[in-house]
Amino acid sequence: MLNVTTLFSEPYVAVLPVTHACAGQRSISPGILRNEPFVYYPRTAGGRAFEKPMALFEEYGFRPQIAQEASHWLTVLLLVGAGLGVSVAPACVRRIASPEVVCIPLRGAKVASDIELARVVGDARPIVGHFAQIASNARMR
Repeated sequence: MLNVTTLFSEPYVAVLPVTHACAGQRSISPGILRNEPFVYYPRTAGGRAFEKPMALFEEYGFRPQIAQEASHWLTVLLLVGAGLGVSVAPACVRRIASPEVVCIPLRGAKVASDIELARVVGDARPIVGHFAQIASNARMR
């Protein structure tokens, strides 16, 4: 049995090239992206991480059409900046985004990106306890 603690939770944002028609908006509806080609990481990078953001669009009756895949967020951002499509990402990607992209909040989004710490219940190893303490302290910053 696992004990799971959420350390961080943040919203997803739309990642658009600065030349996109919606790039100047303060927020957008996920439905606006219905007919856009997406740059996204491959399903093989993690099923849950792939599927969870897709729920943002399923509420609007579609799944994004993935035109290009990349295994790293920096690559996704560079491909979006080059005009190959749009993406959706955790808000933290703003920290590594180039000037060629904008990250715009998604209006009404009910799904968030979570970083979780999972521990086996009853695991008393000191290294596990110390790591959990460090991670919990980092959460409060």
